[in-house]
Amino acid sequence: MRFLFIFLLCFFSLSLTAQDDCQGPDFNNDGTIGAADIIVFLTYYGDEWPLAPDISCGETLVHQDYAYQTVQIGDQCWFAENCRYLPYVSNPTDESATEPYYYVYDYEGTDVEAAVATPNYETYGVLYNWSAVITEGICPSGWHVPTDVEWQALEISLGMSESEAASTGWRGTDEGYQMKSASG
Repeated sequence: MRFLFIFLLCFFSLSLTAQDDCQGPDFNNDGTIGAADIIVFLTYYGDEWPLAPDISCGETLVHQDYAYQTVQIGDQCWFAENCRYLPYVSNPTDESATEPYYYVYDYEGTDVEAAVATPNYETYGVLYNWSAVITEGICPSGWHVPTDVEWQALEISLGMSESEAASTGWRGTDEGYQMKSASG
């Protein structure tokens, strides 16, 4: 037991500097290493550690029964479409700063199957409040919702200056149109 605790301490200490290279130790992507992360780690005690899926950018990545296209932009690999993670549909008039809410554009009900069957789900995916964005499972293993620094790198690779990308508020000119699909 003493060996296990020493191992855990060493693992978490070393992993803090290598989070970009491996899965964990912040398994629920909430920015902190807490009890939930340790529980996930302990469930693999004695078993082989799962590695993040190794894909080449441009390949399809399946997550929760949906095949996402990926695309290389600059030095980064991105989903080529919006996220479709939809554990339930929130009432469109509900909002919260602490509870996760999931919406489908212009859908007024709360039935997941009916929401998924709408053209707006197919076209736009799902809309989220911040609490939903940081929900465990929203992204495939090894993937995460991009940080502002990652958005800045994307913007710079599309031609925005570093100073403009580092500014706050509305920034850019036609970067969104550069990424727009030619069809669909």
